[in-house]
Amino acid sequence: MYHSILSCMTPPEPNWKLALEKIHLLTVYIRWILVLLSWLTLGAYGLWSLREEYGLWQEYFTWTAVRYALVFHPSAALSLALCLSLTAVALVYTSLYLLFGISESQKQQHLKQAQKIYFKGSSHPVYSWLYGSKSKRKL
Repeated sequence: MYHSILSCMTPPEPNWKLALEKIHLLTVYIRWILVLLSWLTLGAYGLWSLREEYGLWQEYFTWTAVRYALVFHPSAALSLALCLSLTAVALVYTSLYLLFGISESQKQQHLKQAQKIYFKGSSHPVYSWLYGSKSKRKL
């Protein structure tokens, strides 16, 4: 079979559907890593700040005791609220994807991202994971 010189010089067209799935998977991983990091830093700080209140909660657990503990420790309340809200956002996005799939606007955003990464080439850190290295491609 005859191949022209031009076909050997231009890279083959990537599988955009696979690239979209990989970019979506990457955004999901980044979202959950952000949630995990927030719980490991801010969540740990918030829980540690409330350590004096745990004894009271063990004896007389009421929601009023929790409320007053959070009122008198505003930094702990703020850090725990941020961790809970990031977790809720990640859960909502994940459940929306599982129920309805990727929306058209997200597909367009992911496609633009995939094209930008493709045209930037191997200098982009995600390029080899998204499209494979140039040595793996068939010419």
